[in-house]
Amino acid sequence: MPPGAASFQPPVNFGYHAIAALTSARIEGVRTFSILLAVTALAAIAPGQSIDDCLRQIHDSDPEQRRVAAAMLQNLTPTEAVISALIEATADESAAVRAGASNSLGHFGADARRGIPALIRALEDSDSSVRMMAAYALASFGADAAPALPRLQSLLLDESAQVRAAALSGIAGLGSAGAPAQGLVLQRLHDADANVRSNALLALGRMGGGASGNLPDLIGALSDPDEAVRSGAADGIRAMGEGGAPALPALAQALKIPSFRAQGSVLSAIYAIGVQHAAMIIPSLIDVLNDPNSTFPARANVAHLLADIGEPAKVAIPDLVRALNADHDWIRNAAGSALLRLNPGMTREQVLAMANMPHSAPATASRGQEAAVRKWIAALTAEDASQADTAELELGKAGVDAVGPLAQVLAKDTRDPVRLAALRALQTIGYRASAAIPVLAGVVSSPSSVELRLGAIQLLGEMKSNTGPAVDALGKALNNPALRAEAIAALGGIGADASRAAPLIREALRDVKTRQAAIKALGDIGPPAQGSAPALIPLLEDEDRYVRAAAATALGNMRAPDAVPGLAKALADPTDYNRSQAAFALGHIFETTAGRVRAAEAVPALIEHMTDASVPVRRNTAYALGWSGAAPAAVPLIQALDDPAGDVRAQAAMYLGTLSRNCKDSSAAGPAVAALIRVLEDRNEVARMHAAQTLGWFGSISTPALPALERASHDENEAVRKAAAGAIAAITAK
Repeated sequence: MPPGAASFQPPVNFGYHAIAALTSARIEGVRTFSILLAVTALAAIAPGQSIDDCLRQIHDSDPEQRRVAAAMLQNLTPTEAVISALIEATADESAAVRAGASNSLGHFGADARRGIPALIRALEDSDSSVRMMAAYALASFGADAAPALPRLQSLLLDESAQVRAAALSGIAGLGSAGAPAQGLVLQRLHDADANVRSNALLALGRMGGGASGNLPDLIGALSDPDEAVRSGAADGIRAMGEGGAPALPALAQALKIPSFRAQGSVLSAIYAIGVQHAAMIIPSLIDVLNDPNSTFPARANVAHLLADIGEPAKVAIPDLVRALNADHDWIRNAAGSALLRLNPGMTREQVLAMANMPHSAPATASRGQEAAVRKWIAALTAEDASQADTAELELGKAGVDAVGPLAQVLAKDTRDPVRLAALRALQTIGYRASAAIPVLAGVVSSPSSVELRLGAIQLLGEMKSNTGPAVDALGKALNNPALRAEAIAALGGIGADASRAAPLIREALRDVKTRQAAIKALGDIGPPAQGSAPALIPLLEDEDRYVRAAAATALGNMRAPDAVPGLAKALADPTDYNRSQAAFALGHIFETTAGRVRAAEAVPALIEHMTDASVPVRRNTAYALGWSGAAPAAVPLIQALDDPAGDVRAQAAMYLGTLSRNCKDSSAAGPAVAALIRVLEDRNEVARMHAAQTLGWFGSISTPALPALERASHDENEAVRKAAAGAIAAITAK
């Protein structure tokens, strides 16, 4: 995440934070950026001017003068005249002035409360920078800005990632009053932009119990490449307590990624779930304890966690003994404490005696590490191979410090056993060995043994940065039948950065042996591989059901609008799972504007399968219909509120709200309100929660639901209570 990005602390003043974020992030256009610079420029000179000077300047005929005045006013006392002038300026003909006025109102916070209606109107501005400024400004007003929720929700579908992130910041600022937005916020966990994903988790956290019951989404976010997103996901799981136990395997994997912030959050989540459940992830805990590249607080806290687990963790005693010689006293002290707790009869002196060296910090830890790497490289490459296995193990543990020397062995040594040992050590280091990419790419393209080249290919597939040479080498490897399957999988592992290899991967679709791997890889590349959709669409009718399912999944991941007719036909597949995947893929595609343009071609088939015998099919069909934006989708979604399966009723309630945001025809709103009122008393708490949220999205149309919502505000479930309270606020807002 770029420094200064508004992810976990919505800024009161957009100013510096926004510029820092935008200069580090992907800028959507020179014009947007220049407007933002214009908004904040010269704001600091205001103390030298009087209020009257600025008030005259904000009405100047020159838009540049008005822009400067709007920025400077935030440094003055928020008098009635200042606030009135800024409110008026939110309707200025210049986008830079409108954005600056919105920013200044946000700077004043509660003192500018009467500017909230103007900021809500600004959320519909034609200029993305104004919409963004208004959304961030509203975050400063807390629950007072609750009337903005419907429009903030609409911005979650904005084409601009920066606007979507700002809208989520605005929703986060509402606290529990933002609960009716939970459904749409959850969907932003899958946004392509890291700031958006991070702010979605922030908004869920600010809702209180809003993240509960959405464990699959949170588990998915644990593998996000952005540490703030992983941290937020772990925080959401922590709030679920023991109910988050199914997330332990994913938490264990996330814990292996070095990061002060995310590793701390992951460990907190594990403790919240309960140490009695953590025995299942002891191998991963040992990996973190032994990883010299992991953060020292994480390694120390893992040692404490192993002690808390107790008897099952005694398998880690040899690793804790090694940790007595770690290069940080936190780790050493924690390891000693853990050994004492796991061996109650042992004294501290006995524990220290278990170490291989005196219990004191090395004077030059980095030099010691370098010397150790040199020692084990020498052992690895020696003619006497008696220590080769130990050297391989120790070099793998050395982490990034060993990458350069291992890459040199791989590049220059002529003995296959030695090169294979070096490669295995690099594989232990994993994605952190990115400095070895050029050498690994050279191995793949060389006449080395197939075993060595396959190993290099597998490791390249783990890389997530500086992947250009890897993609080139893997693309060439597709021509070799012995390497093709692994090369395809590796390109898929790299993801979007491998998009230029998509044409070569398509060629592998012709080979029955590599067809499924090629389909998956194209899907893993995602939207950048949309050009491959024509090659996958015919596979939706393949005789192999696994190929059909893989094609549907990949087309959905690509968000390929041209696949809509084929996926609609795939809804008639004889296999339940395949029908479910086809519906899910359509929902993915309809999340995009281009996809919704094609929705009418699939809506009739989706409506038919809203009564499918399979619960997963009905559930995913509700998702697709909700995102379709098609008026005919309303009636089957209303009918699905009486589905025998609780999760289908919950999906229908949620996606009726989504449909309302994407469909201009509101003729079905009345019947929907009546049906949702009944769902407020559903035995399924998730269905009750989503019914309340959607009633809030409908706004004043839901006025007849107020008595039922009042009762729901006293529901036994906290999430339902918060959703009902938020809906009441949205419906009664003036």
